[in-house]
Amino acid sequence: MFGFGKKDEYKKFEKLYERIWRKKEAIRDSDKRDAFLDVFKLTRRNELTKGGRVKLALDYGTKGYQVQYTLADLNKMAKAADKAIKEFKEEVRGVPVPQLLKASLPIDMELAKQIRNATLYRTDMEMLFFRVSSSGKDPMKPYHLVKIRLEEWRSQMEKAKGNAFWAVRNAAEGRISFDCSCGRHQFWFRYLATIGGFAVTPPAETVFPKIRNPKLIGCCCKHVLKSISVMQGAAVQAMISKGIEEQAKKKGFWSKLFGKSDSKVFDESSLKDMEKEGNRDVQSAFLKFQAAKSGFKKKMNEKDVQAKVKDMQGKPKKPAAKD
Repeated sequence: MFGFGKKDEYKKFEKLYERIWRKKEAIRDSDKRDAFLDVFKLTRRNELTKGGRVKLALDYGTKGYQVQYTLADLNKMAKAADKAIKEFKEEVRGVPVPQLLKASLPIDMELAKQIRNATLYRTDMEMLFFRVSSSGKDPMKPYHLVKIRLEEWRSQMEKAKGNAFWAVRNAAEGRISFDCSCGRHQFWFRYLATIGGFAVTPPAETVFPKIRNPKLIGCCCKHVLKSISVMQGAAVQAMISKGIEEQAKKKGFWSKLFGKSDSKVFDESSLKDMEKEGNRDVQSAFLKFQAAKSGFKKKMNEKDVQAKVKDMQGKPKKPAAKD
């Protein structure tokens, strides 16, 4: 259905998922069942259960089934939500990559290893777009769309004195927000990402995952984990920084840098390079990432390195040569 390194195929891919999301929104809006445990019901749990004397009955499935929840059940879900808000710090947008890896479920980490490819095909300033291979169960949907936003890119750009590559490299290890079009993210993790402040919205999810993930465990689906591993590659980071620099030149570096951009899908040559990079092994990529992060931190703490960095930062840049 999709070709290799073809720009038009990625445009078709994006249009496909625009239609999919519109369909999902229409289905949710037209659903007449009383099935959703949204934030309003959860906060009114005492009232709805009459102080625990009755159970809250919610529809389940499309055949007339219902599931009943006691006040104790609802209190556990509310407690899980409060814990997630504190753990992921809602007031700070995004969550650090190491924290995501640590909080991810072993099954998702294991499944991420089996994904064939995650291709970075477009950047829109600090927003990254990946086309990720699906499990192949639905021939009409051979890929999923993963969006990752580098939340620290702006601050890292200032620290890196305008060097986009170093800003991207540091931001790729920092706080990120994300979204995935797959069902596991929608039914397990999107609510968690929304209340935790690391969701790329819209869509924001207000319905508690009462069936699939009532304890709000884990945080990332296999497609996001695969994309994060690919994002740690130097070639991918170079492409991200290149895209950011090109957009910045068109928009006037700082004055309009974060306004609406005119980003486009990469050209065929770049797409082929990104598709090759998208085959990175998840486990080895994360091990290298963790080792490099540890080694880099240790090296940067050395006094002579800190002195050199301080000296370099204090030196004025050479004026650009005139044409």
